[in-house]
Amino acid sequence: MANADSPRGLVPVNALGGQYYGSVGTYFIPATDSTAMSVGDPVKYAGSADADGVPTVAVATAGDACCGVIVGFKADKDYDSQTHRTASTARYALVADDPNQLFVVQEDSGGGALADT
Repeated sequence: MANADSPRGLVPVNALGGQYYGSVGTYFIPATDSTAMSVGDPVKYAGSADADGVPTVAVATAGDACCGVIVGFKADKDYDSQTHRTASTARYALVADDPNQLFVVQEDSGGGALADT
């Protein structure tokens, strides 16, 4: 039987030695970031923080050290989506950032198998 075709980015499933209980860290994405982001996107530290000291993140690309995966966004008065961030919009992301977190992801078979690095 074939695997289900349900692309949705990285999905937390459990942690090494235990279950995933939904623990997240809060991170800031400034309006100066022109990349749209969604639940399931891997992120990396962006090297700064907001005025309250909340660290900033940006979408991680091949070769970047990821700090976690977006699992939601905080709702605010201007933008209520909890699954998507429009480009150039300041938002707070909820990130599954436990270093022992395990994820599942669908591979698209477009260029060979994913490396397990």
